[in-house]
Amino acid sequence: MMSSDVYQILGIDSSADSKEIKRAYARLIKQFRPDTHPVEFGNIRQAYEIASAQYLHDLASLEQAQAEQAEHTQKEQAPVADQQPVEPPTIARPELPVMEFLTQLTQLAERNEEQSAQQLTLAFLGRLNVYSLDESSQIELEILNWIFTFRHPLLLAFIELDRYYRWTETQGFSLREFSPGEAAWLVDFRQLAEDYQQALSQKNINLSAVESRLPVFLLSKSDVVQRKQWQRHCDELNLAALKTYFKPPPASSFTVTREDLFFSLFPAGLALVLASTIKLDIVSFIVAGLAFLFTLVVRAVVVPALRLLVKSNSVTYRFRYFVYMFVAAMFFQGSDYVLQQVADRHSMQSVTLADQSPVICNKVNKQEAPVYPDESRRLGEEGKVKVKFLIDMNGAVISAEILDSSGYPRLDKESLRAVRRWCFVPPERESYVVVPFAYQLDSQAEHMGF
Repeated sequence: MMSSDVYQILGIDSSADSKEIKRAYARLIKQFRPDTHPVEFGNIRQAYEIASAQYLHDLASLEQAQAEQAEHTQKEQAPVADQQPVEPPTIARPELPVMEFLTQLTQLAERNEEQSAQQLTLAFLGRLNVYSLDESSQIELEILNWIFTFRHPLLLAFIELDRYYRWTETQGFSLREFSPGEAAWLVDFRQLAEDYQQALSQKNINLSAVESRLPVFLLSKSDVVQRKQWQRHCDELNLAALKTYFKPPPASSFTVTREDLFFSLFPAGLALVLASTIKLDIVSFIVAGLAFLFTLVVRAVVVPALRLLVKSNSVTYRFRYFVYMFVAAMFFQGSDYVLQQVADRHSMQSVTLADQSPVICNKVNKQEAPVYPDESRRLGEEGKVKVKFLIDMNGAVISAEILDSSGYPRLDKESLRAVRRWCFVPPERESYVVVPFAYQLDSQAEHMGF
């Protein structure tokens, strides 16, 4: 086999070093296994041995040339009597350090020292190019056994190891392919490690090592979801020790987040604006507060409860759209009630302003019947009202009060409004009068009896 064919089979350049030769060989034997492609595997193995031997030969030749050059320089600079034979340098070959490396990783894992473990791993991987393919495969196997069996593997160290060996990319390692369960576990663990690395770079408040004074109700929904996903992911991978990396999620399923608070401010502000168009008083702020609380309860309690109910009950899930429509109808009904209360306040305010206008009596009788309120007609409000009022010496009504209520504030208020604007022929002295009013739906306002 020609040397050019060797490098062509391995898919590398003739100037490749030992590390590149080993990687090319490991990549090819994953595709051409000896049990399925025996001829191709034999050619690849032969090409690897020839390329490795050629690399060692070239390395030895280079070292010999450097030694001869150094010896020649020394002879030229030193006297002849002082010349001593120079021994060729020997290449130190350390023992396999994998067990010492894994022991150090275990100690760092017990203290959650991720950054220190990452630096240790980088330094360890930088020394692996002096070992043969079989030795490198044995080191890789020991590391994988530690990752699969140890229940507190280090996340940042795993990212560096996976970047070097490309386990999640090739779905296998130098000795064999991963089983489907092993490959899926490593992919999920790589995702967990990348999430943690990203959280570290952002100094995420969800990390247990990051001090934060934010209470739970000021967390965002993404924060709560991230904590829950981390806890669930650790449980699925059977790595309970890694739960301590993130702060625990809120215990309750009905968690108020800052999105809920901000969203609830919009209907509260709208209610305050609508109410303040009539009059900005304590009632306006009460209406705005109720709108805020209602929206907050819907977002933080009602919607999550509906989701849990829909997911846990197949019948409810089948008719979930009807449930949503019912909740929407109730919401609009409540909105209609709030708007009606605002309209009632507007009507009552108009009546109050009319009552406050001066009444001038010219010593004539003037008693206008009360007007049946349109809202009372719409709601079917009926009843009888007795009003007691005081007439002064000028024939004007100076005070009025309800003796017998109809049970409906609108009817009582209209009766008082009408009486307070009555005029009489001036009496000889102040006197009290009691007048009944009857509100009936089959009566017209102008013919209402009193």
